[in-house]
Amino acid sequence: MSRMRSAPSPSRLCALLLAALLCAPLSAQIVRRPPAEATAAARLAFPSPSPIRDGDGVRWTFRNHQLIETSFGPVLISEGRADGRDMAHATSGRLDVTYFSRVRGALSVRRRFPNAVTVGSFGAIGEWSLSGRFTSMPVIYASGGFTGQGITEGCTILTEIAPSGPRTIATIPDVYNSEGAGRPPIEDVTGRIGDIVRDRQFTVRYTGTARQVRRYVRRGAIFERQGSPVLTHCGAEQ
Repeated sequence: MSRMRSAPSPSRLCALLLAALLCAPLSAQIVRRPPAEATAAARLAFPSPSPIRDGDGVRWTFRNHQLIETSFGPVLISEGRADGRDMAHATSGRLDVTYFSRVRGALSVRRRFPNAVTVGSFGAIGEWSLSGRFTSMPVIYASGGFTGQGITEGCTILTEIAPSGPRTIATIPDVYNSEGAGRPPIEDVTGRIGDIVRDRQFTVRYTGTARQVRRYVRRGAIFERQGSPVLTHCGAEQ
């Protein structure tokens, strides 16, 4: 005769729920398609082999492509670099994003988002990657900076790949160095993102001549900084 199991006690139930929470994945899975599929999708997004000329006359070439699968269809992220003849100190690098539909296994362009991300200088982004740690949807993590009059400034921009289109969810000034300006006092500050709780918050820990921590909390579609800015470039003056 089988024995009936009693329901777990409240303390045991809490322990089980806590264990489930701790064992939950720390990041959303990003499904990357093979490079050959990314190349084929890029041919649809950029059918002409010639560089694309923007409204300022700058010519852009797109070479680094990543194709991911989302719940609302395939999405292509493409890194653009300005032609060497058109590069200027103030010209940011760019990422274009293309949303596709899939019909009977074939891709067709649904909508393009030029300049979905712009950061960096001399027509190039410093670095970028895809992350599933910040929200339940893929997020582009892009960083870049520039140096002018001996002062180096850098930023990180988080862009969420949402069903309606890519949207900036945080802009974080994270590098400042005034050593090249030759005027004391010299400031040297670097910020690093950490303590990420998906869809809720993260922190930026600044080290160097400014040692402070700022928390960014999710408010609707964006992450809002709590407290005054540590660095005031990248539109972080407010």
